[in-house]
Amino acid sequence: MNKHKVDIVSEVSMPKRGDSLDNPLGHPKEFKLPTMEVVPGKYTNTLYSPRDITDDWKAYKDYLSEVKPAFHPHVLFVGHDSSEIENIALMSLGGILHHMNGSANYALVGEGNINILSDIISKKQPEWIGFNLYTGLTDYVFDWIKKYKIERASFILKKTISDFDTADKALKNMVRETNGPIYDGNQIIYAPVIIGGHFNNYSFEESFCKGGDYVVRGKGINILRDILLGLYSPGIYHDPMPYANIPRMDREAFFKDMYEFSDKTKGYVVSRIKSVLTALGCSYTCSYCYISSLID
Repeated sequence: MNKHKVDIVSEVSMPKRGDSLDNPLGHPKEFKLPTMEVVPGKYTNTLYSPRDITDDWKAYKDYLSEVKPAFHPHVLFVGHDSSEIENIALMSLGGILHHMNGSANYALVGEGNINILSDIISKKQPEWIGFNLYTGLTDYVFDWIKKYKIERASFILKKTISDFDTADKALKNMVRETNGPIYDGNQIIYAPVIIGGHFNNYSFEESFCKGGDYVVRGKGINILRDILLGLYSPGIYHDPMPYANIPRMDREAFFKDMYEFSDKTKGYVVSRIKSVLTALGCSYTCSYCYISSLID
């Protein structure tokens, strides 16, 4: 059973304007949670210091090969297929998997074809399922998660479960015992659900109540790394610091899956429009902007 100490604080000194946001060591040498700050009734702030983050992802990949040679996490990342441009968020998160000696698969779905996820899960056997949700495009995703959790809970507990809340609670408790996927021997029998994306800026509690085992508000680079390492228990987490430590994007694997997935997603591969990230966060707090809503 994985149990990790959580430091809860009431006052935290975070890096200030002008301070370096780089890790002088390139990456941490220990596997531990950052200092935490509970925001009552909302979520837990994950207060990563510069020394907690990974800047040198290549060195981190080599480090994990040495100290965790059997560690090869596998995530299925799911997004919406309604965007005109490639999903830069999922490719960035996939870069984490690549630099943790793991692998990622990708699926961009809509209301008409989301049930194909069950076939992909059966074929690819991911250890985790990560959703990138946009506001207004969530109902059919939550419907699928509900069916997935009821089916998995019924299978694992060897009895018919028809109530979602019962299934959700049972699976969250199982994940809480391991801080990760559920296995029967070497066979993965439940891949925990991670939910991120713009939808969580305001509706993080809904994401958790409707099936997310892990709900991430804001930038998820640091939190996802540590979820995969088995450091976090199910809950709602927010990383308030805009560290620019995004690894090289997993564009090759994303394009491969998009080319094979459907004629619609094949368009992301052949399009001459490609996305880049030029900045993270913002120094202003405009009331109408979703980024400023992440600052408490």
